Amino acid sequence: MRTNCIAAIGFTIVMVISTWPRISWSQIEPESYAKSFTIYWENDSFTGTDKDYSNGIKLTWSKAYVPSIEKSSGIKGWMFDHLPLMNKPSAQRSTSFSMGQSIFTPEDTDRTDLIENDRPYAGYSYLEFGYISTRGLRRDVWVLEIGILGPASQAEGTQSLVHDILDVDRANGWDNQLDDELGINLTFVSNWRLWHFGNSRGLGIDVIPHLGGRLGNIAIHANTGAEIRIGWSVPKDFGTCPIRSGCSASSNADNGAGLFDDGRSNFAIYLFVAGDGRAVIRNIFLDGNTFQDSHSVDKETLVMDLMGGIAVHYGRFRMTYSMVKRTREFKERDDDHTFGAISLSYYY
Repeated sequence: MRTNCIAAIGFTIVMVISTWPRISWSQIEPESYAKSFTIYWENDSFTGTDKDYSNGIKLTWSKAYVPSIEKSSGIKGWMFDHLPLMNKPSAQRSTSFSMGQSIFTPEDTDRTDLIENDRPYAGYSYLEFGYISTRGLRRDVWVLEIGILGPASQAEGTQSLVHDILDVDRANGWDNQLDDELGINLTFVSNWRLWHFGNSRGLGIDVIPHLGGRLGNIAIHANTGAEIRIGWSVPKDFGTCPIRSGCSASSNADNGAGLFDDGRSNFAIYLFVAGDGRAVIRNIFLDGNTFQDSHSVDKETLVMDLMGGIAVHYGRFRMTYSMVKRTREFKERDDDHTFGAISLSYYY
């Protein structure tokens, strides 16, 4: 297994151990399990490569939906009252909290010098605060992201610690990574369950388009796309998510226990295919640091992700596996990039 794959496993263990008390068995309420905890892991070792977007890990907690008439206080209440499309009388509200880390490397990790015609080394660790509103067949999501880029993200340390424990060679070019920079981004995404055929206890198919954008010093882009799902007992939620800001904000799958019409979360299995296209104005992992000179490459302004995979629900658990093909992100690279994605959710 390649080095970034090993680093991801180590980071996952550390993060899960540090946060496990939040989902202890003593907190489970079987009669109303509508909250969720989800682990996302993405890595290109699934496809035998070790370059570009090398690894991503993300943990997300989502709370149950409540009617908008149940007013929230403090910062959460202010956000719901002032963010566009959040303060609707007929809406159901939810919040989420995520923490994650992303690692980017050039293709040749044996070299110690700066590779000018390949992407920079970069690590990014972040927190996300999601605000979700659903009305009928529509879901709107705002996400405030705060993170740190550069050596302070501890991306190099995450890799190196696990590599040393397992006696695996380190990546050699981290001295050339992008410098420390505080990241602040705001993301908005709308999803619609545009079309559905079948029922929740048999063969079904649905189409879920999305539209959104991201604004901040880490990334500026507009994006749109859609997902098609077909299989047995396709749930009444808003689709399958890779690690993408705004997409994984609400992984409680539209109330967890209410995945199906009769309120019982039993067995479901389905295939999905999805596409997401982005018009990119800024990508700090390619453009380099915002306020100082740094290594950079010439980014592509139009980038697309194509995803296909399978999802299985059983009881309180959901697992997805998918492959993602991303068109080239910068002009110095001739080929596309492919990576695998796994997620595991628990509803409680």
